[in-house]
Amino acid sequence: MNARRPGRNRTPQWKIFTAAGVYMGSLHDATDAAILIANYDGGSVRYGHEKKDTVWTQGVDGDAGESFDTAVELMLERLSKIGIERRAIVEATTERMKKPDWWKPGV
Repeated sequence: MNARRPGRNRTPQWKIFTAAGVYMGSLHDATDAAILIANYDGGSVRYGHEKKDTVWTQGVDGDAGESFDTAVELMLERLSKIGIERRAIVEATTERMKKPDWWKPGV
């Protein structure tokens, strides 16, 4: 399954930390990071391990649980602002966020 999804054989870059700074785990996808961080009030998502790589703080930037899409959009916007240019990651996440035709009302 991983062979079909580009980048899945690499170390996941989206890191989840609690409010106390305890590392909880890492994920391959920004959407998955948004889903997980919704459970950690005050926790943060970083693209890497360093605090300067923080792209979302739960409760400060909003509640990721209210809208995973909004959280992902902000994380991707900040990703480019902190100087991490990962076009393939941004494109893959953006593509994954698109709703299939059966999801759209009236289709």
